[in-house]
Amino acid sequence: MNIDINIGSFETFADYFFDGLIADWMVQSKINDSLTRVYNIDSDISSLLKTLTKESNDLENELFTVQEEIKKLIED
Repeated sequence: MNIDINIGSFETFADYFFDGLIADWMVQSKINDSLTRVYNIDSDISSLLKTLTKESNDLENELFTVQEEIKKLIED
């Protein structure tokens, strides 16, 4: 038994076209998800950097205060 199925040119075009759209949509979705994760990580890093900068400034101020107290003790 021999069965031939002829797919017309429009059907072939539609198959490639819609398959391409679905694949493009899936890839674009993954790109958007990745971009969202990158933005979230960037925000987390910015927040962490701000916190570390504040802590560093606080420690520098504390160090300066301690050094001044040591100077006063030595001078007295």
